[in-house]
Amino acid sequence: EADAPASSMLTGCHNGTATCPEGETCVVKYDKTWSQCMSCASSVFAKECQKLGDYMRYAAVTTCKRSCYDTKCYNQAWCA
Repeated sequence: EADAPASSMLTGCHNGTATCPEGETCVVKYDKTWSQCMSCASSVFAKECQKLGDYMRYAAVTTCKRSCYDTKCYNQAWCA
């Protein structure tokens, strides 16, 4: 899976398999086949979002309402 996260991230948060730790938010892929917890804090988000595949990066941008710098904005919705 191209959108798989680093092994330290918690996955499956959208279907009750996991609960995100305090300070992290559940980011869900558009088709609900994948979710993972990640921080929306600017210092963490800036580093972690670049590691995501396109679908999860878009989900993270829209969920956290942050731009993911140094990555392609396919349209205006991709950049917060």
